Amino acid sequence: LVPKEDFTPEIASHLKTYIKSRDRRVAANIVEVLTHFGAVEKSLRKVDDLNDGRFVANALIHEGQSTIQKSVVQKLRRMLASNHASTMASGFYALGEIALLHRRRDNVYYSTQVDFLRLIETIPKFVQHPDGMVRRQAFVAARKAGNEELIVRLRKDIKDAGSEILDEEIRKYLDGDSEIRRAA
Repeated sequence: LVPKEDFTPEIASHLKTYIKSRDRRVAANIVEVLTHFGAVEKSLRKVDDLNDGRFVANALIHEGQSTIQKSVVQKLRRMLASNHASTMASGFYALGEIALLHRRRDNVYYSTQVDFLRLIETIPKFVQHPDGMVRRQAFVAARKAGNEELIVRLRKDIKDAGSEILDEEIRKYLDGDSEIRRAA
């Protein structure tokens, strides 16, 4: 842990050398740290390797911090349409983090991001996904998005499905028994 005032360009430069690490978890964590300290290079915006969902998710969170650009929405859309559960889950993670960030910072701006909000509205399609990781991240993204109508709809869909597993997940991820910040 480094206080923001002690994070120097030298530390950032040293950490950036790990972005090309063979261990993609290390690279993803470095992007997250650099994003936290505002030291990520614009070159990460060109990252488009959807096979490395966690890295792309962290890069998208960085890219979507200041504004929700069309490129962010497009990449999120592709992640959510992936055939790989881990890529989909990472997409929901990024979707939720970006939503939470903008909701807390400027809810008026957030409410005007129509294309981004349309992605939020697709969450109900994923609540019965066979992969628990995708379901969990979809529920958490819905909660972070703060759309009460969506959450009511999810609860109804789960109740109609009559699944005890989904019912338990709803309680855990939508009703607040789960940590909202670190669900990925």
